[in-house]
Amino acid sequence: MKRPIWTRVLIALSACAVLAGGITLAVTSSQPRSFGWIAYTPRSDFIFTPGIGNFFSDPSIIGFLLVALGLIGLAFWAGFVLGSRRRF
Repeated sequence: MKRPIWTRVLIALSACAVLAGGITLAVTSSQPRSFGWIAYTPRSDFIFTPGIGNFFSDPSIIGFLLVALGLIGLAFWAGFVLGSRRRF
């Protein structure tokens, strides 16, 4: 049984997204991340509220999103293939 063209495109795009996200995470995780921690409060009226950007850099967040979208696409493809199998 020949696969439709959209499933081939989905597999290729999903695999590329996982690969690109993995490479992005590998490159950005090797770089040190500094978030400016200090031991005293320079201004007492300022309240520090850390966000997600303080612990992960922007390229790391993009890498996580690429890996997640690629895995979702591959999971969709696997479910479609398993669901469309002929039952005997």
